[in-house]
Amino acid sequence: MGECSGPTMNSARNQRKDLQTHYPTEGGTAHSSEQRDNAGGPPRRPPLTPAHPMPTVLLVDALHLPTLLWLSVVVMASGAAIMSLFSVTHRTYRGYHWWTLAMWLAALGGLLQLLRATWPMALVPANLLLLLWPVLIVTGLRRFFSRGPLPGSSISDALVYTLVALGWLVFWWQPELRQFRSHAFGSSMLLLYVYAGGFVMLLPELRRSAALRTLLAVLAVQALLPLAG
Repeated sequence: MGECSGPTMNSARNQRKDLQTHYPTEGGTAHSSEQRDNAGGPPRRPPLTPAHPMPTVLLVDALHLPTLLWLSVVVMASGAAIMSLFSVTHRTYRGYHWWTLAMWLAALGGLLQLLRATWPMALVPANLLLLLWPVLIVTGLRRFFSRGPLPGSSISDALVYTLVALGWLVFWWQPELRQFRSHAFGSSMLLLYVYAGGFVMLLPELRRSAALRTLLAVLAVQALLPLAG
């Protein structure tokens, strides 16, 4: 029996080693033979992952808002200058000067926005000038289509602008409401663009005028921008 017990015990030991190789033991977690290298060294460690992953840089984060504002001012001022030069050298139609004035005042409003860091009160005339843009567009359209019946009047345009501007000024001057003044300005812009867009939609010439449909699309985009912010 002594001769037979030797191979039997060796076989049992080999089976026990195989079980410890593939299954966990009380002393810890065992590693399979596939996790060991060819030389029989320690088990391979899984690849390390960084504790703090690199942040994802979005396109919006990479944009520099003052630079975008400068570009907007340059574009609006250039457009206003071209329109002014055209009105001097060519014969223009009714309402053209109101649209040129809207471009100049919008460019001035954007320029005043750039001065808010050194002159905080510049934000007040800047926003008032920006709010005036859609109203002046409507005023020019009234002059251009003055031969037919039009919705509202210039008095209603001035009244709507005055009420919206005063509403925003309330949020600006009241200390307890200043935290909402950015939202108030966005809502004010939304109301005036919707007002201008509604005027364009009621024009009988909208169906056969590609220029009016383009203007309506621009007003719709401008109205949705405050909601995106």
